[in-house]
Amino acid sequence: MALVVSTLAECIEPGRIETTLHFLDEREEVSYSSLWRRSRCIAAWAQQVDRRCAVLLTNSNACVAFLLGAIQSGMKIVSLPLPSRGANTEWYLSLILAICKEAQVDTVVVDASLKAELPVLDSIRFIGYDETLSTIGTGSLEPDEFVLVQFTSGSTSDPKGVLLPGSQIAANIEAILDRVRPEKGDVACSWLPLSHDMGLIGMLLSGLAGTSDRWAKGGHIVLLRPESFLRNPRSWLEACSEFRATITASPNFALDLAVRRALPSSLDLRWLRTCIVGGEPVRQMTLEKFALALEPLRFNEVAICPAYGLAEAALAVTMSSPRVRWSEGTSNASPFEADESINIENPISSVSVGKPLKGYEVRIDGLPGAVGRISVRGPSVSKQYMDGSAITDKDTQWYETSDVGFVRDGELHVGGRIDDVFLVRGRKLFATDIEAAVAPVAGVRSGRSVALMMPGNRLALISEVKSEDVDLQTLAAAMRIAVVKQCGVSLGMVGFVDAGCLPMTSSGKFRRDHTVKELVAGTLQMREAYRRSSSM
Repeated sequence: MALVVSTLAECIEPGRIETTLHFLDEREEVSYSSLWRRSRCIAAWAQQVDRRCAVLLTNSNACVAFLLGAIQSGMKIVSLPLPSRGANTEWYLSLILAICKEAQVDTVVVDASLKAELPVLDSIRFIGYDETLSTIGTGSLEPDEFVLVQFTSGSTSDPKGVLLPGSQIAANIEAILDRVRPEKGDVACSWLPLSHDMGLIGMLLSGLAGTSDRWAKGGHIVLLRPESFLRNPRSWLEACSEFRATITASPNFALDLAVRRALPSSLDLRWLRTCIVGGEPVRQMTLEKFALALEPLRFNEVAICPAYGLAEAALAVTMSSPRVRWSEGTSNASPFEADESINIENPISSVSVGKPLKGYEVRIDGLPGAVGRISVRGPSVSKQYMDGSAITDKDTQWYETSDVGFVRDGELHVGGRIDDVFLVRGRKLFATDIEAAVAPVAGVRSGRSVALMMPGNRLALISEVKSEDVDLQTLAAAMRIAVVKQCGVSLGMVGFVDAGCLPMTSSGKFRRDHTVKELVAGTLQMREAYRRSSSM
């Protein structure tokens, strides 16, 4: 049984048995105890910035050292979203300036390589992680004061900063580890960006805490840069094989990317005991395809652990248990309350994302067994956003999310977001179901088709294509047929863009509203669009 800890620093403090961190892109290995000691110089630097700054977190040695120092020093750090591929530079810089102004910070700490690429801004000082670590002097260590501000995805609205005291992050980590149950000799391997809660809290900080004296008593943390994974998706599984990883994590889309090409038969994934899948809707087809592709590499599909969480709860709220095969369930069409009573026409079929973690609760609005809005409550759910607006109900501490789903046999099933429910000729459907319908169609990039509701209630689907020589007209016809068969609606427009051209958040979610605005304004770089006179 894990001990209750009061601060994040106590939760992740190095144990008596050494843990090693491997930074693959830098070809560096460092002992955790030495990194922990080195990071304490940040206490002196923190005094220069009134113990607060913004950060662009990257999977580097210097960044991790800075982060550990900030936790021990009791800083308030604002984690800024990294620019997504294809992001509009002007929009991104305006977002960074707005966040820094609201957080009242004028210093942004970044990797030295990224600092050289950033423009000069009058109101912001960019400083490298290495520079902060070279500070000479002493400062006070006040781990009780540490606060992380992390942002919601911004997929359907502007990102919001969530205030997370270190004690709440520690509570979430302890709940995650209680479900995962780290073992002696564990190796956590991750490519997930530290700028995202799944990479930072789910893999790095939980991984470090899992190697403490309370849990596995030593182990290894293996970090790849996200760019390395995106250039070569199989590099993640190659690292898992090389280091005999026992724990890893991934969003749904990355599972598709990792197995889109044949994997070397020399890979051996028999040691993977836990593969957490979350951060976006989890698809049965993806899990089955991933497990089938990895079966010859001695991967056991019971390692797959679908999970559900959100920035407002630090990270995780529910998770499937390791060593138990994930399951799928279907709910009959049932009403749920949003701003009005909404009836989902098709039964919702979804992968279970497990039972609530220890100390957490999940509630569905409406009748038992019905599809409804998801509310969550637990020790890591933040009380307010950075702008001061409330997150939880002040009396009950419940947080009403924008997600809908149902509970079966105590396990949560997530259908989608209320913001992503489309009204098509009187029928209400989830955008994610429309996107899932075209996932098997050859020629489109896996996980890169976004359903949109255009002005005039016209349903559109924009997809990234795999190559230049695709017959787009034939592809559009195949996608229309797939959506009609599975969802019973016709697409008003099917459009295609090149790889990397769909507007995405820093955490890999579609920016639907922004994409609609670009389409209306004619600023989205389209290869071709096929329209129909009506969308029946």
